[in-house]
Amino acid sequence: MATPTPASESPIWGGTINVPRSDCLSVDDPKCLDTPLNFFFINFCNIREISILGDFNIHHQLWLSSPFTDHPGELAYNFAILHDLEQLVQHPTRIPDRLGDTPNILDLFLTSNPSAYAVTLSSPLGSSDHNLISLSCPITPIPPQDPPKRRCLWRFASASWGDLRRYFADFPWNDYCFRVRDPSLCAERITEVIVSGMEAYIPHSFLVLNLLNLGLTQLVLVLYMIERWPTKRY
Repeated sequence: MATPTPASESPIWGGTINVPRSDCLSVDDPKCLDTPLNFFFINFCNIREISILGDFNIHHQLWLSSPFTDHPGELAYNFAILHDLEQLVQHPTRIPDRLGDTPNILDLFLTSNPSAYAVTLSSPLGSSDHNLISLSCPITPIPPQDPPKRRCLWRFASASWGDLRRYFADFPWNDYCFRVRDPSLCAERITEVIVSGMEAYIPHSFLVLNLLNLGLTQLVLVLYMIERWPTKRY
């Protein structure tokens, strides 16, 4: 999840990448918002789900019902459209504290999986002028796409090759394999004989590798992979 923070903080590679807030942008560099946003997406694009949460402090009339549209708002809107991200915060998050101020949606939650999240706004904490945003999502184990398969590890260096050759030479191939009329059944029986000989005369063991049985959730799996990427600073 990417959280917009003041530009003075250095981006940290990992599960979180810091994106400068729009009020921390340099007027001489209009791309200093969309550059880190796109950097985040490019480097995390092979992850199944992306969510970005934080105080963006941007304005967009059509997208966020703001009284006006500023340049950072255009950049964030274009970024969301380009990468198919949906903004789920639909009510103002900033409480006006000065005369002439209006309620605005300044805190955004962009996600590529909107159906998995529910957004709730609560009263501000302490002296904050922003409402508290709560996000909830079910965290369940990833359903397996296919049943786990055993991987056979053959130790060919310890095989009894002479016994295996005699087994194949003495086997009644014609009676068991070649008298059937169905080519598919013939191929299945040939495979069965070959595998049975290998299992009898070549030492082997079976390995079942199924990470899904570890009880890890999708979120944990993603974070597990991220934490093992090479550490970089930009």
